[in-house]
Amino acid sequence: MTLNTPQRREFVAVPMSQSGLGDVSGILTHVGLATLGEIPDGGLQGRIALAKRGIIRFRVKAENVFAAGAVGLVVYNSSSGIFQGSLANESEFPVISISGEDGEALEGLLAEAETEAAIALTIRERTSRNVIAEKPGAGEGVVVLGGHYDSVSGMAGANDNASGTAVLLAIAHKLANVDLPFTLRFVPFGLKN
Repeated sequence: MTLNTPQRREFVAVPMSQSGLGDVSGILTHVGLATLGEIPDGGLQGRIALAKRGIIRFRVKAENVFAAGAVGLVVYNSSSGIFQGSLANESEFPVISISGEDGEALEGLLAEAETEAAIALTIRERTSRNVIAEKPGAGEGVVVLGGHYDSVSGMAGANDNASGTAVLLAIAHKLANVDLPFTLRFVPFGLKN
């Protein structure tokens, strides 16, 4: 997400599961928790809604703001850090999440002046590679041990999933000199999906 201000500012954002795709822009408008009572009387035609996480489901927040004419939704965390949410149903418009700190900073900016924002949410095809190591065993069976070494933008890559790849390497190291009745195949996957 980008703020179209004299000093252009970008925010780290994570698309919600079931978010729509698109490249949208409009006046960023704070809508509290995005309950029906917090939607402006004049609607949100052509605007991007900024809502705080909490009270109602993400799907309901999205339904409320898009029914009022919004072209995008930014949900900021109710605590520190960023998160990845799910809408349960596919949305026509982009829905993203940002950290609580960024959300509060945006709230402060919007209290001072109207600000235009843009959300660009697209899918790009990229090539990935798996790394495969094999330890031959005495029998015909094959056991595959794996973990993915990719991560999601804005998430802690150490948890998801460098830790899984580290465990996989530790297991390979421990079994390096052990005779087994089957072949072991170690596969750190490039993509988890």
